[in-house]
Amino acid sequence: MKPIDLQHYKKILFLGDSITYLAHYVNYMDTYLTTHFNESKPMLINLGLSSETASGLSEAHHPFLRPCIFQRLEPTLEKIQPDLVIACYGMNDGIYHPPSDERLDAYQKGMRQLAKIVEQKGCDLVCLTPPPFDAQMIDPTCLKDAYGDDYGFMKPYEGYDQVLQDYGKWLMSEPLGLGTIDIYSDVAAYIDAKRLEDPHYVSGDGIHVCSMGHFLFTKALLKQLFNISLERVPEYVEYPEQNALYKLIEYKNHLISDTLLEDIGHGNEALVLQSVGIENLQSKVEAVQIQINELLLQEQPCEAIETITFKGYKGYQFYSQGRECILIEPKVPTKMRHWVWRAEFFDAFSYADMALLEAGWHLAYCNLSDMYGNPQSVELMHDFYTKVVKDFNLNSQVDLFGFSRGGLYTMHYATQYPEALRSIYLDAPVLDLCSWPGSLGKGIGSSLDWQQALWQYALDEKDAKTYFKSKALEAMNDLVNTQIPIILVAGDADEVVPYEENGEKLVHLCKAQERDITVIVKPHIGHHPHSLEDPSPIVTFIQSIEQISN
Repeated sequence: MKPIDLQHYKKILFLGDSITYLAHYVNYMDTYLTTHFNESKPMLINLGLSSETASGLSEAHHPFLRPCIFQRLEPTLEKIQPDLVIACYGMNDGIYHPPSDERLDAYQKGMRQLAKIVEQKGCDLVCLTPPPFDAQMIDPTCLKDAYGDDYGFMKPYEGYDQVLQDYGKWLMSEPLGLGTIDIYSDVAAYIDAKRLEDPHYVSGDGIHVCSMGHFLFTKALLKQLFNISLERVPEYVEYPEQNALYKLIEYKNHLISDTLLEDIGHGNEALVLQSVGIENLQSKVEAVQIQINELLLQEQPCEAIETITFKGYKGYQFYSQGRECILIEPKVPTKMRHWVWRAEFFDAFSYADMALLEAGWHLAYCNLSDMYGNPQSVELMHDFYTKVVKDFNLNSQVDLFGFSRGGLYTMHYATQYPEALRSIYLDAPVLDLCSWPGSLGKGIGSSLDWQQALWQYALDEKDAKTYFKSKALEAMNDLVNTQIPIILVAGDADEVVPYEENGEKLVHLCKAQERDITVIVKPHIGHHPHSLEDPSPIVTFIQSIEQISN
């Protein structure tokens, strides 16, 4: 699955069971995209249906025969004509029984058939793994062990979560559509972490996760589909009733879902819909959209700046092109309003950052994680740079810090926008993706990060080595030619990002061209710890540039 331009798809259809019908993750995603990309975002249509399966199975004591997606799939696709279908099935497909080859086979056949029909209709497909089943949230008297014979959603098998894990692992290994996004792992890890803090943490009702679970779905979708990494939890997730924009979007999406489900037909005998009638739907939706647009115009949430406190300093949280940003103010700014920009890993091994903050530098960060310095990330970086210089009246030249993979961002940004940089501080930098994460040299590498890097650069495995090797050499030569002052710190025993395959190559190129570079090699030190606990050599280097330029 490759990253998708927000304007590539005009209409995205969500299918699934009651977890999708509840619409929280769809509404969160819609609210986020509306806030930051209202004019260019795709239309999101949620037609999840409670009790539905892809397997066609139904437990004996279910109040009615569970509907199956194939009862409505083709008329739904013909009616909606989506560009992309996102499907989340699995929770109901094992009908809350213990593991079974027959039920797994029915699920697999169903998902393959779903993919085939969607493809035949000319749509792209992305699958989601089923989320966790949390037995702790079920009344213990209702849980049944492996030797029961009367399983169902009211009396589920106590180990049903393993069934969902098996379904998810199969999905991740099966080439369906554009691929599968793993939502299980993040939600399960979140629940485990919360249970360490509070053994009685309520994650939902066992089948349906709570709002934070749905937000984790949203984060995964935004990350995998649109290259948007989120760390902060928006207000509308924590306090949906207090957010007017979210409530309008929720209402609009509910109108669409219920009206279209009634018009197309669905097969859930117990579902009570609040349809406005298909003939009235467009006018009703347009009226709500006018309210949404007016609210965006009045409040301009994409421009909102939130004041924060960071280690005793005043700071700001805001967005640039929908990406999370941070700016920390020094107590007394330098006369030239200098600033440090962390390309990656804000506040990690921040000895030099904090020393410069104390000396009057602003600190800045834009969350472009896991983009590996690709061309899109470079342009997003420049959008951020332009915004910060203008909105916060900072110096037009910045001191850019590239730690580890942040070296890729720093190098590629510097070669594209050298006039924006005052100095560069590289720390155990990745400069060649073949070295890390590719492990095509001495380094231990990372198979997951390698696949992500291939994804970010839209490369196949067979083309990657040649491309990355030539790109690294070209970029390092271009960096040398910029004449931007550089300081480089690295450990000579780095087995993750070997110095001789990365930083040392840059040093050799500088020496070959009789170009100055300050180098600090730490003997017998690996990839961690980064930086210097006494950062004075780094700080002195950066401050000396100020003295020279003045």
